[in-house]
Amino acid sequence: MLDSIIIKIKDKEYIVKKSYRSLMLFEEMSGRNIDELKDSVNDLMLLFYCILKANNREIFQYSFDEFIDVIDEYPDNVEVFNNYLLGEAKKVEKSPTKKKQKNQ
Repeated sequence: MLDSIIIKIKDKEYIVKKSYRSLMLFEEMSGRNIDELKDSVNDLMLLFYCILKANNREIFQYSFDEFIDVIDEYPDNVEVFNNYLLGEAKKVEKSPTKKKQKNQ
């Protein structure tokens, strides 16, 4: 089971978790492969949006532009999301598969 967190925006709770649907949505919206993710605020916010949209399809009804406006009212959620991403990245670095790839 994938690890997930819950964030709250305007009294609604949303699931944040890695999923293929969110990665596909990121690639569709950005026109780039997820491996080309840039270290930028734009890509961070786009990935955040895609993860929320993909995992909360019935209740997350914001356009990307609306999401940016709303998230400005809840900036702590960006830090929570960023910490989630950092935690997930650490798990990948510690995985046995990743260690084998480094040693080859």
